[in-house]
Amino acid sequence: MKKVFVSLSIAVAALVAQASQHRFYADEGLGADYSPEDVVCSIDTQISGNVETLVVTVKNCRHTPFQPTKAGIELGIDTYMDHYPEWNDKFFPTLMMCEPRHFYGYLQSPSGRMKAVASADAVASWSLDYNLGYQDPAPHWFMGHRVKSLRIDLLAALPLPAHHPQNLWQLLPGEERTWTLKIIDINDPDDFEATVSRECNIPMLHLDNTSSAPGNAITFEVYGNNPAVTVDGISVALSSIGSRLWQANFKAAKPGLYNIVVTDGDKTAHGCIIVH
Repeated sequence: MKKVFVSLSIAVAALVAQASQHRFYADEGLGADYSPEDVVCSIDTQISGNVETLVVTVKNCRHTPFQPTKAGIELGIDTYMDHYPEWNDKFFPTLMMCEPRHFYGYLQSPSGRMKAVASADAVASWSLDYNLGYQDPAPHWFMGHRVKSLRIDLLAALPLPAHHPQNLWQLLPGEERTWTLKIIDINDPDDFEATVSRECNIPMLHLDNTSSAPGNAITFEVYGNNPAVTVDGISVALSSIGSRLWQANFKAAKPGLYNIVVTDGDKTAHGCIIVH
């Protein structure tokens, strides 16, 4: 029986020390250190400038479907905050967003450093791996709150939130899927959306404000190639204000929650505005 096989290949040998140690994981209800038999995963890693690119391939070599509770990549980014002042340079998973056909998010440290994580491929979900906690006194457990790692769940069992992909819950016998993930060092948080959109060729929304009063206009930006925008199903005009950068204005007369949908090619991105 085959055990999970993970291969890490770095394009340039001198960059090996810089690459994070990412690993494949799968939850089939058999424990945290479980390795699924006859499921093969390869992780190919390349670094160019401030971008680390992971090409992850998972193949089901079983004669039955592989239907984990979740399975994917545990990122080798240090998120474990247990001592001051060392935790100032550890990364906290701050925002993660699954769209129907792509994924984006970022981690940020107390010192202000930021790493984006994004993919032009659909990702089923994401999760955090927490420390076990402690007993004080036994047999009572105080569950852990420290984040050991961020996990990108390439596959996840249903149900999932409506904006997540709904078809990434299994691999059929002999089926193989490949995902490309990018981990990007962001120098200026204001560049997050523009950088992720450019590196992954995905649409991104930027809203300085997510709320307004009835009758007041709110302006937001969209990064993309040729995007179209609706708010609650009604088309909103876009004006080009830069390379792959567009601007929209929206004004609602009544209070409520208004849903933004950006469509660019085969990708969609979502956001919302609260009017109160």
